[in-house]
Amino acid sequence: MKDKGKKMNKRKMNLLLITIDALRLDHLSIMGYEKKTTPYLDKLARKGFFFRQVISNGPCTPPSFSSIFTSTYPFHQGGYSPLPENKTTLAEVLQSRGYITVAIHSTPLLSRFYGYDRGFDIFYDAMLTNSDSTIKNSLLSKFMTKGSLLNNIMNFFQSIKIPKKFQYYFQVAFYTKFIGRKEYYENAKILLHKAFVWLKKYNMGENRQKKPYFLWVHLMEPHDPYFPYKRFLKKIKADKLTLKEIKYIREHPEYMEILREYKMTDKLLNLYDAEIRYADAKIRRFFKKLNRKNRNWLKNTLTVITADHGEEFYERGAYGHNAQLHDEILRVPLIFISNELKKLKKIKQKDIKNIIDMRDLAPTILKLLGLPPEPSFTGKSFADLIYYDQEIQDDPIHKGVFSETFHKEGITRFSNLHDPSIKRIISYRTSKWKYIINEETMNEELYDLENDPEEKINVIKEYPKLNRIFRNKIVMHLKEKEISERNLKDLTEKKKITQAIRRIKI
Repeated sequence: MKDKGKKMNKRKMNLLLITIDALRLDHLSIMGYEKKTTPYLDKLARKGFFFRQVISNGPCTPPSFSSIFTSTYPFHQGGYSPLPENKTTLAEVLQSRGYITVAIHSTPLLSRFYGYDRGFDIFYDAMLTNSDSTIKNSLLSKFMTKGSLLNNIMNFFQSIKIPKKFQYYFQVAFYTKFIGRKEYYENAKILLHKAFVWLKKYNMGENRQKKPYFLWVHLMEPHDPYFPYKRFLKKIKADKLTLKEIKYIREHPEYMEILREYKMTDKLLNLYDAEIRYADAKIRRFFKKLNRKNRNWLKNTLTVITADHGEEFYERGAYGHNAQLHDEILRVPLIFISNELKKLKKIKQKDIKNIIDMRDLAPTILKLLGLPPEPSFTGKSFADLIYYDQEIQDDPIHKGVFSETFHKEGITRFSNLHDPSIKRIISYRTSKWKYIINEETMNEELYDLENDPEEKINVIKEYPKLNRIFRNKIVMHLKEKEISERNLKDLTEKKKITQAIRRIKI
């Protein structure tokens, strides 16, 4: 009876979620990449469970993160930017189940403007401070309560036909003059230090560990603009940049647009890979501080490390992460690690190669935390892939992932409200096939990933039957979107009722 009581009183596991912006999977050294970019992440991947076929649900931050946090497809249930009120976030679920919820990042697209503060007790996005003027607070509040207005403004600026260099100047002016930042984003060292300070307070305070926590930290390295330090360029043995260029880039990040204009891909890759090595080093330092002697602050914690999307380097005639749905953009790393999982990994000694839908991440986290599923999440847990001894084979046609975004002329957009010229691009990816349809051009693509992993040869005409099957899957997917939109009012009411029930239970 005593043991049973102990089991019942066992404290819930904490959750530490670290997300890394624009980190493409094949640039991790554990994937066989030629440069040593991720020695520490490689170590964590070997100790925990590493997933090699995780597919993001969108090619950029807004659609991707909407799926990560709400376990719904970007187009479904009211869209992805800002987060519709009817969509329940992972933070809201954990908060309702007794967790202290904390977010630390400096990413505009994940700010309170777009509803990402929902469910967080503490939310740091570097947008507002107590010293900000009343006028500034009032203006920003209007943006926050009218996300569609902000979407229209962002869509407008993205549609202006001006050189990217000048677009960068506009961004810098907005964030430094209006928002009051010193930089476009805060670096990993600053953000992880803030996370460490909070964890120290949590673990050493008077009320320590009375509640479990959910701490989310989002790092912007290696997202552009790239600001690598010289020592990290040396660590990856970068040989395409002179010391003069490195210094100039730190002072004039718009210079990267000149590198893009003249297709200096090798130099851009050096910058990008050095940023990855920097993020890896800062994560290593963060974990080392947490695990110092007599601390062991991650003893009862599930740590999840992933990315929202990748980055392209002129594989298809462009740089960055625009509206294209090939694997350099969609495949991202995913690592699960905890004390329990470390013990299990010693026995199983396997990485997981099954295709993973990022929409399934939040349900899997709940399962690994030992919490009941969230009814509003449309994704399903893939925790069984960790626990089962027998390998599960993916169906090469019917087990697939949808990825999608709004766009105009290949540039991603936040929504298509008030602008019928903004169209959709959607892909369906299985372990063997990738099908893409672009609503703007009505172009269809089909790639045999086993024989053509770089997606160079469009075989759409060679497989008419497969083309019909995959096109029909897209049609059914969009029909589900239409049904979900018709039921938005019911979904909103259902969420309100669910939240009320949870409050009563607490």
